[in-house]
Amino acid sequence: MDRRGGIILTTSRYLPGGRTAVTLTMGAVGYPRRAFLLYDSIATVSWAVYCGLLGYFGGLAFEREPIKGLLVGVGISVIVTFGLEGIRWLRRRAHRRAASHR
Repeated sequence: MDRRGGIILTTSRYLPGGRTAVTLTMGAVGYPRRAFLLYDSIATVSWAVYCGLLGYFGGLAFEREPIKGLLVGVGISVIVTFGLEGIRWLRRRAHRRAASHR
């Protein structure tokens, strides 16, 4: 937290549940209040701009066909989820193979 607390706090805003876990942890370890307020402000503003622009441009793209927008959103989330789980499965498999060859 001493060296990378700011980047951890800023990026945790983008992870579901990350903001809560990181802010509680920073309070528990006594992270400096001034630095916390600075990085949390940066995180809040960047997240709000990101979400606002995403909503605006997403709304423009699917203004006439909102069902397509919904399907694209669900499709992307499913692809990302299965992609991440596939990577985890491959890494776990490689780790098991490496452990069995020792």
